[in-house]
Amino acid sequence: MRKIYLLSGVPGAGKTTFIKENKLENYTISSDNLRLQFGSPLHIYDKNTNQVIDGMPFEQDKLVWNMLYSIVEERMKNSSTTIVDATHVTRESLKKYKDLSKKYNYKLHLVKFGRDLPISEFYNRNKNRGLRKVPDYVIERMYKNMKKFDKSKHGINNLSPEEMLQSLDWRESDLDKYEKIQFIGDIHSSGTALEELMRDYNQSTFYVFCGDYFDRGIEPVKTMEILLRLMKEKNSVFIKGNHEQHLDDYLSGNKYSSYFKDETLSPLLKAGYTRTDFVDFSKKLQPIFIGNFAGKRLIATHAGLHPGQYSNDDYLKNLALTNDDMFIYGIGGYDIDVDNEWDNEEDDVFQFHGHRNIQLRPVITGSSNQKSFNLEQKVEHGNDLAAITLTKDCDTDRGFSIEEKLIENKIYNEKFKPYTKFSEKYNFFSMKRDRNINANDLGNGITVLNFKPHVFRKKLWTDETVTARGLFVNEANEVVARGYNKFFNIDEMSETRFDKVAEKMSNKKFLLTKKENGFLAIVSYIPELGGLQVFSKGAGKDYSEMAKDILIENLQSSNHTFNELEEYIRKDFQNGDRYSITMEVINNELDPHIVSYDNNKVVILDVVDNNLKENLREPKADVISKKFNLERRDVLKSEYTIADNNSLYLLCKTKEDATKLLNELFSLTYEGVVIMFEDGFKTKVKTDYYKTLKYARGTIENLSKDPEIDIVKALKSVVEKRKNTNKKPTLLEEMTTNHLISWAEKIEKYGKEEYQTKDIFGNRIYSVPKLES
Repeated sequence: MRKIYLLSGVPGAGKTTFIKENKLENYTISSDNLRLQFGSPLHIYDKNTNQVIDGMPFEQDKLVWNMLYSIVEERMKNSSTTIVDATHVTRESLKKYKDLSKKYNYKLHLVKFGRDLPISEFYNRNKNRGLRKVPDYVIERMYKNMKKFDKSKHGINNLSPEEMLQSLDWRESDLDKYEKIQFIGDIHSSGTALEELMRDYNQSTFYVFCGDYFDRGIEPVKTMEILLRLMKEKNSVFIKGNHEQHLDDYLSGNKYSSYFKDETLSPLLKAGYTRTDFVDFSKKLQPIFIGNFAGKRLIATHAGLHPGQYSNDDYLKNLALTNDDMFIYGIGGYDIDVDNEWDNEEDDVFQFHGHRNIQLRPVITGSSNQKSFNLEQKVEHGNDLAAITLTKDCDTDRGFSIEEKLIENKIYNEKFKPYTKFSEKYNFFSMKRDRNINANDLGNGITVLNFKPHVFRKKLWTDETVTARGLFVNEANEVVARGYNKFFNIDEMSETRFDKVAEKMSNKKFLLTKKENGFLAIVSYIPELGGLQVFSKGAGKDYSEMAKDILIENLQSSNHTFNELEEYIRKDFQNGDRYSITMEVINNELDPHIVSYDNNKVVILDVVDNNLKENLREPKADVISKKFNLERRDVLKSEYTIADNNSLYLLCKTKEDATKLLNELFSLTYEGVVIMFEDGFKTKVKTDYYKTLKYARGTIENLSKDPEIDIVKALKSVVEKRKNTNKKPTLLEEMTTNHLISWAEKIEKYGKEEYQTKDIFGNRIYSVPKLES
């Protein structure tokens, strides 16, 4: 939480011992520990005692304090309670902390140690401090500074060590003096709905607001007016939501989101609200509220607690050490059903929250065991501003009755399409914030998600980066178009090891499909963008237009039109059948690849349901292929496999057969083969032919960067070096050498000036424009 404690005292006052005894090391930054990171212990001469002692390296103190302040600031950015173990016995030593506390809205405390001890006691203690021993003259100087410091006014709240420990415990509010308790869910600048809800406001009710007051809605000014008025009353508390972080970023001078600027900040500034108003608002926010009503504990947070975060016996103790994000964002992501988990706990504790409700759980479920109440009801999508009221009732087992109040939000941003049965039980907000994922805004509420290039290079694969591969989503949490999850080559990952795949092929049915050598296109009906759309994975203009142009050409050559295809898919969409068609796009001129093709074309790969399950629909893909005369990807058969009831799925009789089949696949003379198991698992084989040719292409591309080089001579030199090595070449090395020899012969045949426009051994060396993918 937003608290910082500065331990203050002469060396030997007991600061570090206090931290250890109370197990606070994980929350503490120690200047001594940092000194030992910057240098080794030194021999120090004590001029008072004429002795040499082992002590701390102080020569890098400027670096030490710069580092310490940097760590403090990073912890403040993360709303982490922080303790600083240093002497802090001068007014000057507090200045940086004051500045940072003001910037990040932190409560600053000074914890005093050893104020009642004589200087002789510090001398005695110093003898047993080991590496942390300092010369006696340092003790003398700091002791004088401390006495002078304590007489001065420094404007910081003073605490004893015991008072500090007490302040780390959370206080439970006694709410029995109120007749009713009302909890209010996410508001999102829905001022009119909030105004209607507050018509029944009275002093005998205690109000708990559960966060997310702004953004996404279109009435921030009206919302701020109501909230600031309510914040003056003593019968209300305000929980901090994740959208309040944008306001904090603005106040602290950090980068904040553009939509906060446009939708919230600019209208408020234009209406006359000032920085002072925002600071006053922010200071009223707290990460959690705990109260007791009719003998029952009530907990309110923004994101809701998982039972694993709560212990009924000692939950209040040291709660202030918990990072704010644990309450604001919760644990486990949006798709964790904390409400169901909480309801199944035996503890008779009730929680109230907003933030996440992709399960679309109602406020009151009707279950007699309900103890968790979800007040996130998609108000920004034109749904309800939700509130729940507890009223004392001795005739109930709980000790209070529960009543919900739902105010329909009729004034909302039209771009926030209402949630439907197609909305995912997953929230893509975390993907959009992931530093490893590109979130490209296509307008009208559509975003395409793709993992960044460094994820591939560094193998930073997670559930989210694997999923973010041509994934198009809208504001209603719906997948509107998609390609495939990232899947891997044989031996690229532990789960795709050769022996594991062979074992699986002898136990699970699978398809073998020819891997075409073009680029992936995704076709889907997206009303927000005007109808049927054709995109590359990244939705880049050039490749998307290229894919659409070739699709239109192929349709026309078989006496069909793009409009016919659009109408066909639109009818499916309206009937609730929502899917994407994945296609491989071949363009010999503008997008040359290693494998040669006779014509530009699209090849239908699969039909994929528009959700996160990646359900592939073979029959539907066949129907569309036949109806519009579009080429369908090849399915391979093998003598080592047996057909199952005439289906296309195959099954190896033994692991040995599977091993033979895999080796056979590596020897094919096209790009490769995709192995698709019936349970959804996929892997791919890149053939030796393709891999060696790709390596050879890299060689000639590097050589051709120099316009003055004799390509033929350079290639022959490379070949000679490969042949003259004493090491016996592998089969792959031999294949690569043969590619280079054939290349040199063809370049020699066509001439130096012509080689770039020729198809050299099936590998393209075209001069083509750089396209946006």
